[in-house]
Amino acid sequence: MKYPLTLDGIKKEYAVFNNGEIALINNLKDLSAERELVTDGLYIFVLCTGGKATVSMNNDRYEIAPDHLFVAPPRVILHETMFSIDFECCCVAVSNRYFQKVIPMHENFWDLTILFENSPLVPLDQAGVELFHQYYSLIRAKLVAKPIPHVNEVVRSLILAFIFEFYDTLERFVKMAPKSFNSSQRIFKTFIDLLIGSYPKDRRISYYAEKMAVTPKYLSVICKKCAGQTASQMIDRYVIRDIEYLLRHTQKSLKEIAFELGFPSISFFGKYVRRHFGVSPTVLRQNLSSANPG
Repeated sequence: MKYPLTLDGIKKEYAVFNNGEIALINNLKDLSAERELVTDGLYIFVLCTGGKATVSMNNDRYEIAPDHLFVAPPRVILHETMFSIDFECCCVAVSNRYFQKVIPMHENFWDLTILFENSPLVPLDQAGVELFHQYYSLIRAKLVAKPIPHVNEVVRSLILAFIFEFYDTLERFVKMAPKSFNSSQRIFKTFIDLLIGSYPKDRRISYYAEKMAVTPKYLSVICKKCAGQTASQMIDRYVIRDIEYLLRHTQKSLKEIAFELGFPSISFFGKYVRRHFGVSPTVLRQNLSSANPG
């Protein structure tokens, strides 16, 4: 029987820390042995530090040895897990929503996402292993210590710094690995390339679908399958980032920003911002400025 694995479903005895966005798991053997698991809205990162393990992901079998990083992305089935007696690891589970909120929206992020689905086992060199341990230890120390006023911001900054430093290691693996994308993944990657390569971002799904010779509905189905979001949600993610950047880092007026991003009027721009941020553009700019002074 398949069991949906969510952060909320990870029991306290399995985790050193779990706040619903990030979990540090110290009892991976018992957690995995319970039943066939389906990762539901989370990424699981496992760095093997000793012993060996085997796991099947979507019916493909993987052998995990020391210095191997195993990544289980959202919406995969984990089953037939076996561990040696001396198996040890560092294990982090991150919600998909938090991961997408923190990680830089670089075009190769989607290459990495697809890579993890096709090749979830990444052999790290010594520098990569040491880097993982350094950040894991520091992030763990901040999470389990007595709370400080801005612990969430500190942890988010540490994760972002880790991503930037660790990205080079994973990017080298992406370039070395064969691009074995299936048809759905190729369509999705083309959509992302079009989306990233355009400015301002057209907010109509039909704009991208027409360029790709597919229907808007089919494009949304592909996006949902590959990224867990509809095409419209994907577009909004990138538009939101552009809005945040212009409000935070430029002195342009709201009217100038609205027209630069392709909104027909400042009124329409205001409604869009309220729908996605819950506040007006003016208040959002103030909030962004106070959160990032100077």
